[in-house]
Amino acid sequence: MAMNYNAKADGQAGASGLGATGGATGVAAGKSRKPDNTAFKQQRLPAWQPILTAGTVLPAFFVIGLIFIPIGIGIFVTSNNIREFEIDYTGIDPNSPCNKCLNVSWNASPCHCVINFTLDQSFEGNVFMYYGLSNFYQNHRRYVKSRDDSQLNGNNVSLHKPSKECEPYHTSENKPIAPCGAIANSMFNDTLTLVRYDHNTSKPKTISLLRKGIAWWTDKNVKFRNPTGETNNLTILFQGTSKPVNWRKPVYLLDSDQENNGFINEDFIVWMRTAALPTFRKLYRLIEKQDNLQPTLPAGKYSLEIEYNYPVHSFDGRKRMILSTISWMGGKNPFLGIAATLLCRFRLLAEVWPRDVTRRGPRRTSLLPLSLVVLGGGEGGIGGAVKMMFRTLLAVRQVTQNPINFASRRQLANRISEKQKHFQEDNGIPVHLKNGIPDILLYRITMLLSLFGVGYVFYNFYEIGKPKKN
Repeated sequence: MAMNYNAKADGQAGASGLGATGGATGVAAGKSRKPDNTAFKQQRLPAWQPILTAGTVLPAFFVIGLIFIPIGIGIFVTSNNIREFEIDYTGIDPNSPCNKCLNVSWNASPCHCVINFTLDQSFEGNVFMYYGLSNFYQNHRRYVKSRDDSQLNGNNVSLHKPSKECEPYHTSENKPIAPCGAIANSMFNDTLTLVRYDHNTSKPKTISLLRKGIAWWTDKNVKFRNPTGETNNLTILFQGTSKPVNWRKPVYLLDSDQENNGFINEDFIVWMRTAALPTFRKLYRLIEKQDNLQPTLPAGKYSLEIEYNYPVHSFDGRKRMILSTISWMGGKNPFLGIAATLLCRFRLLAEVWPRDVTRRGPRRTSLLPLSLVVLGGGEGGIGGAVKMMFRTLLAVRQVTQNPINFASRRQLANRISEKQKHFQEDNGIPVHLKNGIPDILLYRITMLLSLFGVGYVFYNFYEIGKPKKN
């Protein structure tokens, strides 16, 4: 149902009215600030205003709910088909093979440990290898700003005169640091090697891990560039600079491949893209599928060989290695599918529970189809999805058989008019307090929560800006 406005009829009526009364004053009002008598300036353009009624809102909710059912189920099934395996190699557990490396420091010699594990299911397609860190706040304001993008873009002036934002990781041994800043200084430097034990051969097989192709194209080709000069030798181009304090080797020795060395090293580029949350993962290596007839990582026994260099115990951090496949929607994340499905079910819950106020009293519709929709019957897979669709259609049919009683609508309209008079009464009470004690309580609770929230925000600002004592 909608309400249409006839601009032509209104315009003619307005014009006739002006003709009857504006003859005598038309000349005197030549400099008047009154808008011209046009449909645009007098707001007489044709308009269409929807009137939200039960007959329009309920079908719209049904359509949205029915659309979200296949979307949610499709996303959820796709997410469940993604394979993922995770190993925590921090070494907190005394029985862990990496417990001996727990207290490693930046400048100490590398510590080596091996963790054996078993893949119960094969990994098809390309497999992505990530490293994950916990309790590491890369989103700290001073940490995020501690970099020189001009230096990272290959500017020769910034190479030898880094930005002051990099302090205190600005210079070392009276030489400019390249790359400068806290982000580069804390770069992840563990070395992970994946080994598979094949039943057919006694010798273990080292899985080929690709170092290139793990960074964003824009980062690799636009934001990060090596300095330029008369030669392509990075050792000469970076002459006169110092490595970051916590690094074991300078930036021009990160890789033997010159297309993956210096500032364009992809491990370095991936680390420099800071994470938003304290628990995050970053892409470490890519395992490409070699044989279409064989899975990329067959089910079986494997081992993770670790060169343990990165210290996390000092800030109660954790380190993980993650193997994962991907789909058209990215990595494994069932939240979106669950949220879409629950949204649909709650919409249907609101639709199939109407109160029919009649002379015999309130009556509720049968909830058998509703319970089937909301609970889902506990079935999974494609068959469960089809059954869920069928049950939803039964619920829609149930609602269509329960017409809305217009008597209840008239009673609601009468109450609205009474409420309008009550709230429009000029008795000196603010409109947000006219409902009496409930409004006063809600108002005061809201103010207290707002004050508490503002205070908590400032408290967090203070805690974030205050340096932590070791």
